[in-house]
Amino acid sequence: MKNRRFPAEYATLNDDQKYAFQALAYGYDSGKNYFLTGDAGTGKSYLIDVFTKYCDINNINLLKCAPTGVAATAIGGVTMHRLFKLPLTVLTDRIEGSQYANMYKTLVYADIIFIDEVSMARVDAFGNAMAQIRAASQYRAKNGKNPIQVILCGDFGQLMPVITQKDRELYAEVTGRDIGNGCCYNSHWWAEFDFQPILLSQPMRQSDPGFCKALDNLKIGVKTDMDYLNQNSADKPQDGGIWLCGYNNTAAEKNALGIYNLPGELYESDAEVTGKANVKQTNFAEKLLYKVGARVVMCMQAPRNGGGAMAYHNGSLGTITARSRSGDGVYVKLDSGLSTWVNKIDLPFYDYTVHDGRIQPVEIGHVCQFPFKIGYAVTIHKAQGQTYDKMNLVPEIFMAGQLYVAMSRCKELGKIYIQPDAYGLKITPDKIRANMETVKFLIDTDAKSASFKNWFMSALYDRDAG
Repeated sequence: MKNRRFPAEYATLNDDQKYAFQALAYGYDSGKNYFLTGDAGTGKSYLIDVFTKYCDINNINLLKCAPTGVAATAIGGVTMHRLFKLPLTVLTDRIEGSQYANMYKTLVYADIIFIDEVSMARVDAFGNAMAQIRAASQYRAKNGKNPIQVILCGDFGQLMPVITQKDRELYAEVTGRDIGNGCCYNSHWWAEFDFQPILLSQPMRQSDPGFCKALDNLKIGVKTDMDYLNQNSADKPQDGGIWLCGYNNTAAEKNALGIYNLPGELYESDAEVTGKANVKQTNFAEKLLYKVGARVVMCMQAPRNGGGAMAYHNGSLGTITARSRSGDGVYVKLDSGLSTWVNKIDLPFYDYTVHDGRIQPVEIGHVCQFPFKIGYAVTIHKAQGQTYDKMNLVPEIFMAGQLYVAMSRCKELGKIYIQPDAYGLKITPDKIRANMETVKFLIDTDAKSASFKNWFMSALYDRDAG
């Protein structure tokens, strides 16, 4: 690690992130595997961006993937199913023939494999992927190479794997066990890879200690801050704030009504898909219907003309004020006060290939579409990863972690309006949901991360002193 270069962006990390960065870099030399975690808004994504640049400038072969297409495209990686050739069924740890061929073609060249949003990785898919990584590492050992380092990233207090009744029945039939909540920390591979937890604890999104404490309690299902959240949230809908809804139909109705109530011509923009790209694996709209005057929410970030500061971020809200004659661009006045032309963007899809022993991402297709959606409403599931200055919430809560994800999207509690029910109640005890098995895992992870940090800082001191 002493002889490797750190990217310039390392200087922009906070102390928490710098510790995590050094641990990740140390792990590549020591063979340690990590679980990078932390509350929503603690800067996990930014840290990984900087670590990716570290790997690039030091010729470290890094493969990045995620359980969903949206999460994969957000990190410039591929889906777990593409990387590990996972069929769309319940899986065992057995490596099939096509997976072996893929392993020798790609995986054995990887120095590090990074899996983002691992909380959404179903236990059986995770197990099959780990079996492949273990086999690839054994092959590497025969050729005098270090085992593949695995870095997982995510927050199990947020949304968990989607498990259908059919999945549940098939898993029981194949394994003889109940899949439970389906979280991958239940896999025997979690213990075998000995993932050391690195906890980011410094909030980057929220600054109010009371709100941060309330979010921490929401995450583990503690109801003591319910009155605080109800009393200190906004008492009326936030003008221009996006609505977060539990159900797809609720969000779709609000978006349709917002467009319908506007005067003027209705425009349509269909996503153009080439190669092996899939618009459903992006945050872009397959068919975007909009008018001048429509509210929009940005689905990605983009720098201002000339680079430097960002013009908008994932979750930035604004209003369309004009449209180009060709229809390929619109003028958006962002709520930040900045006005900018927004053109259609070619979003690339990647696969990995190996050339002269170096793993390189190769574009396999594109989705061309405006980088925004109609911004009157969005589902809580689709809001994960976004940040809002103000928002309105329809508390349709039916899953563990759902309310925590919703409330943690906003920077300030006073900028969140919570729609009351028929009895005039906002957050009620039944809406504060957490999976108790996951809560135990989160508590254990907090304790283990503190122990590992003490060990790591001591090891770092001893190494530098030597």
